[in-house]
Amino acid sequence: MHSLLVTGRLISRAFWNGIANVSATSDPNIHRKPESQLISAVCGFSKERKIQRLIKGQFGDDAWFTAKYKSADVLGVADGVGGWRAYGIDPGEFSLHLMKTCERLVKLGIFTPTNPSELLAKSYYELLHHKKAILGEKKRLRFTYEDDIVLLREVVSRNPFQNSDMWEEVKTSVFQVTKKLFSIKTIRQHIQLLLDQWIEKEKNNQKSSGVEEPYSERDVLLQEVKDFVEEDKQIKCTKLQNKKAQKMITESAKELRTEMAVSFYEANINNSIIDHNYVSNSQVIIEECDMNEDFEMASTSNKNNGQPSNSILVDEIANETPRKKLCPNIKNVLGPIRKRAKKTTYMRKTGLDYLKEKNSKELELEEKRLNIEERKVTVSERSIALAEKKFEFERSSTACVVVLNRDNNTLYTANIGDSGFMVVRKGKVIRRSEEQQHYFNTPFQLSLPPPGYRQEVLSDRPDAAMTDNIPVEDGDVQGERCAGRLQMVANSLAWMARNLSFDETFISPFAESAFANGINTIGGKPDDITVVLATVAI
Repeated sequence: MHSLLVTGRLISRAFWNGIANVSATSDPNIHRKPESQLISAVCGFSKERKIQRLIKGQFGDDAWFTAKYKSADVLGVADGVGGWRAYGIDPGEFSLHLMKTCERLVKLGIFTPTNPSELLAKSYYELLHHKKAILGEKKRLRFTYEDDIVLLREVVSRNPFQNSDMWEEVKTSVFQVTKKLFSIKTIRQHIQLLLDQWIEKEKNNQKSSGVEEPYSERDVLLQEVKDFVEEDKQIKCTKLQNKKAQKMITESAKELRTEMAVSFYEANINNSIIDHNYVSNSQVIIEECDMNEDFEMASTSNKNNGQPSNSILVDEIANETPRKKLCPNIKNVLGPIRKRAKKTTYMRKTGLDYLKEKNSKELELEEKRLNIEERKVTVSERSIALAEKKFEFERSSTACVVVLNRDNNTLYTANIGDSGFMVVRKGKVIRRSEEQQHYFNTPFQLSLPPPGYRQEVLSDRPDAAMTDNIPVEDGDVQGERCAGRLQMVANSLAWMARNLSFDETFISPFAESAFANGINTIGGKPDDITVVLATVAI
């Protein structure tokens, strides 16, 4: 019985082992060529020392992504150009959306595993035609304590309250030192805010202790600025008083001219009209006479001479001005005189209206001139705002994309600007990307300029990216092979890079490039740091 059980057990084992061997040899993956893949780790730091809110795929202005699709593993990094921050624009917006778009296209399979530059181009042109998706909010620039000191020094040295054109120079000087482009309106409002806060603080200190505390540099500068403001107010008050006095004088002169014109009109409206006879040298004077006196003179003349006498003209004395005695009831004689009187009255009224209109126009022109002077600063601020408006939607970024094609175990790369890659094999760098620069510290960049300003902004096309392909082997890294220690290596590299960027004695690649361009500088360059470390596992 025991031998029967042992024999049955042996037969069953042989049977099941045969089935297992047949199923193992029938598996198609047994003879399949092993595929390569990228195992990656990411670490980075923002250049800002303060703690910031973490966003997946972003460190400061830098952005990154990792994605897989069937037979391809894709990595990418992008660096937002920080120059736009001076205009209140977050340069990290464009780099983040560029990488997010690349990641989405990879996951949808809308890319070619052997052409990473095409992936960059598709992402860029998609963002170019859908700008509204990445505009975001324009971040407001903030004044720090150091910015206040710089601003107050410039105001004290230039005194823009006395000459409004100096505000532009103050703005330029502050931008050169702080790298923050504040508008003139913002600068003036901030100075007023500082003065109000300082005056309130001084009042509170005197009330609490009764003794003034020792002044710091900021307090001394604010005191001088306050003196400038008070002096400017006094000058404006004097100008306003002079303006009011001038206006009163102008109005008095206007009233005086009007009164004189009216009195002249009333005094001369009933005067005799002197008629000039340009044919003869004799002057004819027209006088009113009584009808009875005229008839008496005519009858006396008829009796004495026996001839009819003209009652209108009487020569009294030789070489005297002949006189015409006019009877008011004779229409033929009064007609031309009435017309002439009406014409004179019309001319006097027209002259009076002309004087009134002239005075009103003079006052109008004077008010316009004063308004134009007061609006000079406003007009200059508007022109500056219009000049700055063109930068409102601009932003740019460098980029680098790496694609591992599993079918042929080849690494395809594309980089534009100073974002790059490095391939290490057995402890040696076998391939390194090259930087693309227009000139020192100005790399190639993908930009989104607003319509009409493409010629004024550095904007490179995606086809300007440098491409490369590298056959990979098991163990090729941008780091270490062991995936468990990969994150530690990425952290160490990022931390080392951050420390060196703040080292003022380190001969960094940035310092070497500056020396080559004739700029005497030393030390690292504080910037956002992103390390995407990957190893090839086959």
